Amino acid sequence: MPPHAKKPKETPLTESEHEVTLKYGQAIIIKNSTIKKIQITDGVLNIFGTEFNANGEEGGVLDFSAGGELIEVVGMNMSLEKKDTTLKMNILGEAEQAFTTVESNPKFMESVFETFDKIKGGMNHVRVLIVGQTDSGKSTLSRILFNHALFSNERDQEERICAFADIDVGQNQLSIPGSMSMVYELPSHESYSKVDSVMKSNPLATIVNSHAFNFGDISPKSTIYYDHICKQMTTYYDNIIKKNADVKKSMWIINTCGWVEGQGYELIKNAISSCNITHVISFDQNTTRNLERDTKNVVIIPLEKSSHVKKRSTNFRKDTRAANFNSYFSNRLNTLTLPLDKVKLCMIDYKTQNSARALTVSDKSLNRINSISTADNLKDVANKEVRMFVVLQAFNPEKNTITLLLPGKEKKESFENLENPLQLLGGSIIWK
Repeated sequence: MPPHAKKPKETPLTESEHEVTLKYGQAIIIKNSTIKKIQITDGVLNIFGTEFNANGEEGGVLDFSAGGELIEVVGMNMSLEKKDTTLKMNILGEAEQAFTTVESNPKFMESVFETFDKIKGGMNHVRVLIVGQTDSGKSTLSRILFNHALFSNERDQEERICAFADIDVGQNQLSIPGSMSMVYELPSHESYSKVDSVMKSNPLATIVNSHAFNFGDISPKSTIYYDHICKQMTTYYDNIIKKNADVKKSMWIINTCGWVEGQGYELIKNAISSCNITHVISFDQNTTRNLERDTKNVVIIPLEKSSHVKKRSTNFRKDTRAANFNSYFSNRLNTLTLPLDKVKLCMIDYKTQNSARALTVSDKSLNRINSISTADNLKDVANKEVRMFVVLQAFNPEKNTITLLLPGKEKKESFENLENPLQLLGGSIIWK
């Protein structure tokens, strides 16, 4: 196009209404955010364990008109009566680019809901660990169970504290890689709605009630410190239950990494003990047999993985981690320079693996992911959650200052009320 030529006018997108009927077990793939509104006029649509129906609290309407990050989600007709589900959709643009319907097998979701009913029917306070090899569907299952536990009280009239923890340090759903994190919602679930659960590419990370710990590596090879964080996380969860003793039911869903053999199996057994697990859902036959042999007073539930699970390459995982870091540190100009005496750098002692030791800031400290601890002294760093993650971006020995890259949405003013010196816990992860 010549430099001074006028750009052709873009044809405005037209809004249209489409009606779709799904048989029981049939699915609709929602491809992008051109769908502005979905109304379930009859039946049930289940998306990642969140149930939308015509008679529900939200009136059977998914309103996406405010915008969001709707990214190819799958909704399935999982009506209890196994009847048809009818949807009306307002679409901006071409319908062919917005959604498609596919035949699907409802057996996996049926087995998930059957498992959920068995678990919640056995005791009031349930702690579920999900284990299996890489690419077995653990992350998806954990999200389905959390959403179902949180929102199914609309149907079964049960108030329940729902918590989700991700101790997969390589691909964490709640925070950046190298962390171990937990979120929870009380029965009112004011910060996490049904639409939130399907609108975001990483919706659980938006929950306000959260606790994060800095493991500092993308592989759980420091097994003692890994187990130490599991114990600290359990202490936080126990306190949540105690503070809300009037709520008689709770469910804690914990997602794990894909390491199930050798040292990985030992990590699973340690997590069962440290987190006081009541149930284990296992996608791996060998792990199921071994846990049935090695554990007591824990219900081991084998589950076949979904046929929709995709195998992901090592490069895919690296790209996912990079995207996670880029999203967290989205503003490269959001930096803060502090006098060196305002911070104390430390790392987990490799000998004890359950305490921190002081470090001297040097050029070797640069570009490493650090966390700002809620602890106000070195002794407590290993036992406390973090406020946020930062990158130690620059060190000026002449001026005795360091520069930190802050999370993209973090305001510098938030540091004014923090007690000095800040305790910075570093690890082995480098990010530039």
